[in-house]
This record gives sequence, C-alpha cells and structure tokens, in this order.
Amino acid sequence: MGLSIILVLFSINNFYIKQTNENKDIIIDDTTNLKNSGYWNLPYIHINNDNWSNAVSQGWCSGDGSVDTPYTIENVTINVISSPTGNGIFINNSTNYFIIKNCTVSNSYSGNWNAGIQLNNTCNGQLINNDFSLNTGHGIILRNKCNDIVISNNSIINNDRHGILLDNECNNNIIFNNTIDDDDKLNRGILLRYDCSDNIISENDVSTHEIGIFLTVNCMNNIITDNDVTNNYKGMVISDHCSNNSILENNVNDNDVYGIQMDTYSYNNTISKNNVNNHDWYGIYIYEYSYNNTISENYVSYGWHDGIFLEHCYNSTISKNNVTNNPGFGIELTHAEDNKILENYIRNTGDDGLYLHHNANNNTISDNTLIGNDGGGIYVYWNSDNNTISDNTLIGNSGEAIYVYTNCNENRILDNHVSYSAFGIYLLDYCHNSTISRNTVSHSGSTGFGIRLTRCYNSTISKNNVSYNPNNGISLNGGQDDKISGNLITNNGNRGIQLYGTSQNNDVFANFIYGNGYGIYANPTTSNNTIYYNYISGSIIINAFNEGINNWNNSVVGNYWDDYYGIDSNSDGIGETPYNITGTESNKDYKPLVNFFFSEIPSDITYEIGTTGHTIGWTVINITNITQTYDFNISRNDNLFDSFTGDLGFYVSYSIDDLLEGIHIYIVTSNILDEINPITTTTITVTNMIPEFTSVPNDILYKVGDTGNNISWIFTDISINNPTYTISRNGSQIVSDTPCYPGVSVEISVDGLSAGVYEYIIEINDGYGKSNTDMVLIIVTSSAKGDIAGYNLWIIVGLSSLILLFIIKKTKFQKRTVKSKGF
Repeated sequence: MGLSIILVLFSINNFYIKQTNENKDIIIDDTTNLKNSGYWNLPYIHINNDNWSNAVSQGWCSGDGSVDTPYTIENVTINVISSPTGNGIFINNSTNYFIIKNCTVSNSYSGNWNAGIQLNNTCNGQLINNDFSLNTGHGIILRNKCNDIVISNNSIINNDRHGILLDNECNNNIIFNNTIDDDDKLNRGILLRYDCSDNIISENDVSTHEIGIFLTVNCMNNIITDNDVTNNYKGMVISDHCSNNSILENNVNDNDVYGIQMDTYSYNNTISKNNVNNHDWYGIYIYEYSYNNTISENYVSYGWHDGIFLEHCYNSTISKNNVTNNPGFGIELTHAEDNKILENYIRNTGDDGLYLHHNANNNTISDNTLIGNDGGGIYVYWNSDNNTISDNTLIGNSGEAIYVYTNCNENRILDNHVSYSAFGIYLLDYCHNSTISRNTVSHSGSTGFGIRLTRCYNSTISKNNVSYNPNNGISLNGGQDDKISGNLITNNGNRGIQLYGTSQNNDVFANFIYGNGYGIYANPTTSNNTIYYNYISGSIIINAFNEGINNWNNSVVGNYWDDYYGIDSNSDGIGETPYNITGTESNKDYKPLVNFFFSEIPSDITYEIGTTGHTIGWTVINITNITQTYDFNISRNDNLFDSFTGDLGFYVSYSIDDLLEGIHIYIVTSNILDEINPITTTTITVTNMIPEFTSVPNDILYKVGDTGNNISWIFTDISINNPTYTISRNGSQIVSDTPCYPGVSVEISVDGLSAGVYEYIIEINDGYGKSNTDMVLIIVTSSAKGDIAGYNLWIIVGLSSLILLFIIKKTKFQKRTVKSKGF
C-alpha cells in the first residue's frame, strides 16, 4: 500500500490537472528579512485570488505556477505576530500549481479558522517537509473545495486545535507520512468533515489526541491505510452518514476507549486487516444504525472489554477476524439484526466468546472457532429471535458452549462441533420453537451435559451426536410439545435421555441410545410423554427407569430393547409379550421391537446360477404420522453396493439374479449406527450344479456294413446359459461347441466305421463353467460271428486286451451293459 501512495504522490507532484482563475490580488508582509543565504523569517504570507506575482518578486518564492514549474515557497520561518487572517500562511482562491516545503510556521492565532497554514478554495498544491507545530489554532486547514492537495512528511505537533482539518467538500487530497502529535488529548489529529470524499490518508503517525483520525458528516470513498494511531482517547471515528470508506491495515494501539468507532447511519464502509490492540474499552465499536459495513481480517486483542461490539446495527458482515485475549466479550451484538458473523477466531476472552442480546434478531453465526473463553462460547440472550448458529467449532470453553436464555424463540443451532467445554448446548426459560440439529456434542466437563432444554416448548432436537459427556446426553426439564428424534446418544456417564420437572406431551422417538448409564430416565413429575421406536442397548445400569406416567409405545410400535426376550410369532417385527419398564408406575412397552428398523428382513437365500426372480428387500417399520428419515448404506462383500434415504414405512428391494457363483453377504447400516453394529446381515449363496445326463446310450457292437447304428444323450441342468456339447472319437473331435438344450436329445450316427474299437466321448458345458461327460464304446467286426478280418492270432489277443482296457476305463463313466447286433 505504501508504494502505491508514493506513486500517487509522484503523479500529483507533476501537476497533471491544470486550472485557471481570473481573480488575482495579493497581500503580503513587506518586512522580509534575510536570515542567511536562502532562508527567510516572515510574520505571515497571504496569497489571494491567484495573485502570486508579488510573492515571486520576493526571494522566498519562485516558479511560474505551471505544472512543470510550480510556485515554490521554501525555507521560510514564520512566527505569527500580526497576521490579518490569523494564519501563518493563508492561500485563498488559487488554482495555480504550488509547493510549500521546508517551512516552519508557529504561533498562529487561536480560533476556529486559524492555523499554521490554511488553504481555502485552493487546488493543486503540495505541503512537503514543513513544521506546523506550536500553533494556538490548527496545524493545517483545507477548507471549501480544496482539491488535489498533497500533505506529506510534515511535523504537526502540539497545536491547540486539530492537527489537519479538511472541511466542506475537500476532495482528492493525499495526507501521507505526517507526524501528528499532541500532548493533551483534546483535539483531532486528522479531521475530515462535511462532504470530504475520495481522499487518501496513509502512513501517518497520529498520537495523543482526543480522536486520532475522524471522518464525520457525509464523508465518502476515503481510504485510510497504513497509519499508526496510538495513545489517543479514541483511535479512529467514522460518524454521521459517512459511507464507502476503507479503513485498511492500520495499527490502532493503546487508545483509551475505542480503537475504531463507527456510528450514526454510516454505511457500506470496510474495516479490514487492522491491528487493534490494548484498547481500554472496545476494539471496534459500531453503533447508532450503521449498516452494510464489512469488518474483516482484523486482529483485535488485549483490550479491557470487548473485541468487536455492534449496537443498533444491521446487514453488516463480521468475518475472519482474530479476536483474542479481551477480558470482556470477543464479539458482542445488541439490538442488531440481519448481520453475518462468519469465520472468526475467538479465543481466551474474559467472558463469552460471542454474545447476542436484547433483540439481536435474524443474525447468522457460522463457521467460527471459539476456544478457551472464560464465560462460554456463544451466548444468546433476552428476546433475540430467529438466529442461525451453524458449523461453528467450540472447544474448551469454561461455561456453556452454546447458551440461549430467556424468551429467545425460533433460533436454529445446526451442525456445530462442541467438545471439552463445561457444558454443551443449553436453552433456558421460554426459548420456544427452536431447532437443534446435526450437532456433535462430546466430552463436557466433570458434571457437564450434552444438550439441555429447560421450560422450552415446541422445539426439535434431532440428528445430533451426543456422546462421552459425564452427565446426561439430552435432558428436558419442564419441556412441552418438544420432539427428540434421530439422535445418536452414546456412552454418556449418567443418562442417555432424561425427562424431569413437569415435562409433558413430548415425543421421544427414533433415537439410538447405547452404552449410557441409564438409557432413558423419566422422573416422577413427568407425564404423557410418548417414547417409541428408540434403540436402547448396552446400558451400564439399566435400559429404562420410569417414575412418571408415560407411554412407552405409540399405537403402532414401541422400542427395541437388547434385553427383551419375547417372541415375534407372526414376524411383523413386534414382540407379542410386553417389556417391563423398571420404576414405580409399572409402565410397560406393549409393542417392543424385535428389530429396530425393519419389520421385514430378508432371509438367507440359496439359488442355482442362471435362475431368475430372486430379490431381497427391507421394509422399515411403519410409524403413523412420523416423517423421520434415515440414511442407509448397503454393502455387498465389504464393498458399498448402494445408498438410499427413506422415511419410516418405506420399502426397498433389489434383484439378485445376476450374481456369480459363490457366497454374497449383504450388510445394512444406518447413519445413526456408525461405529456400532450392522442393522442386518443377509447371506446369498449362488450354486452351480453339474449338468446331469438323464438318458445315455448303450455300447454298440455291429459288423462292417450294418446301418442304423445311432447313439444319443439327453441331459438336464437348472441353469440355462447357452450350453454346448463337444464329441470326440478316439481322442479326435468330430463335433465342436454345438448348442444343445436340457431335455432335448443330442444324437449322432456311428455307421460306416471299419472293423475296430471306437471310444466316443461327449462333454456337456452348461455355460457357467461346469461340465459333465459320458463315454460309449462302438465295436465293429468283419463277420457275423464276430471275427475281425485281417488280424492274426497275436493281434486278436492284443485287441482283446485293448477292449478289456476300454471296458475298465468305461467304469469311470459309469459302465453299462453292452448290447449289440449278432451277440
């Protein structure tokens, strides 16, 4: 930023804007005394109506007023004695280009419009390296449409009025790298007021004033950047309809009250990347109906009260600020509406990290991190309605991580991560119609709970993960018409869910309650609460204890109890015998669930590969008038097969016709059962039987020349996947991969063979990798008596041995009786 300002300075130094003015006259003190070569002592300088000619005639002014050769006043010392204007240097109604440098002006008169130097309706000037200190009036005044003025590298110290004052439509000026100091904290270091816009205030050192830098009354589009603003009563103030200003990368430290203050209908301003430290009250304070402002990426720490405070403000964004080690609240909103508090880091505050109170409505608090705050994490108080608190991380806060107290209605607490705070989420005293959903709340303090509502009505507590809290997981004290559903409540030291006080007419359903001291505990003064469709298992002491008069089932279903040993003879998922609830009122669950989710669970199935019409399906138990939904995952052989979402009463099914041979295991889990046990497991076994021959041919003996010799086979197989057959004769294929069908004959002629012994083998392949074979012997002789012509005795003996070998081999193919013609 500093380099950018320097480049702007060089541009203005060349005076690229030229203007003219016809009114010219000059009043100048003629008693000029040469102090030594090039240095002058004067009582005052007064230039009016662009009349610089008399000044140029003196030795202390040179140039011609052009952009290239501006009028230059330098090396002049003025100790104001008898100035007719009360100013040391007064330039009025001038448009010529000029430079005033290396001058010292002091002892200007006291008064609202007296200063070391005053420019009035004057443009195109530079005030560089001057000393405007020890004036009874102001250091520098720019007044009435003074534009395009550069004020840089000046020393402005211990003036009785303001250091630099811009008043009434002074625009496009640069105030750069000045030292502006005072010793009594009564005045402003830099003051812009009444429609002063498009100015740059950069790299100044401003200290020990009532207000270091002050913009007021319709000052717009100004940039205040890279300044050191320290040891003032207030560091910076933006007030009274000032808009579109940018306060960037300033060091605002060690100020008595506020670091940065904005008030009175100031809007569309940006306060970003500032270091605001060691303030005595608030670091950044926005109030009095200021709106649409952005407060981002500031470092606010080590004050004596709040880090950031908004009062009577709306539609502003507070984001990505680092707010640490403030003894009050980190961020506070009161009577503030429609603001966004996003991605802030708030740590080690003396009170709550984030505090909304007294009609702080419709605000969004999201993605913030709050760690180790002494009071608590987020506190919503007194008629603060319709706020959304979501996706925040709250760790190690001394009080409640999220606390909503006294007549705060319709607030939404969603998707927050709460751990290691003294308490989790607490709504107290008539905070109605609230939604607490999808939060993770764990590891509260030694007596801490997960979620508690006291005297709150018509609220919903759903789909939260509440675990490892030493006290209760979820508690209702005096709640009415609340709904607790779909929560994962595990391993809490005392009670998973507790109903106490005058809690009545509440619904507790579809929760997974596992490994707590007590599963559900209802105190004596509770009544007419309906508790159903909960999974209650693994309790250390007992699954349920009831002293009030409550309903442990609705008209359709009760709860799943891991210690229920009744039967479900009609397989509707509900046991026929009631489950007894321990306690004084002899309550019973008259419709205990045998299965938590499903009234229909598929049985294990075995089927032959290739057959069709095989399905598996699950029916979720139908609970009347409940729209609770669950997310389910189905895995097959340890790989995710499908995911789906369904409400109570839905049915889902899948075809399993196309499975390969083998064992396939389907496992169903739910979103609230992660890291516990699967809901159901179903095994599908796919078999592949070997094709069976239902008809096989006998062996054949015939003499050469006989005809009508045929062999045929018929086979059966449950599977049908384009089966084929192959036939070989004495080891050589004569038929290859020919289609065949179960129950249809496969036939081949064996006529025309010469005398000899022939082995025919058929192989049936079912198309799924299984096959079966059969062998037939065909013996062909040369005469009706069975002679085989052309064979001598030894050959006949050998051939007989070979036939015997074939017969032995055939026993492996289930040897059959040989029948032949002529035997």
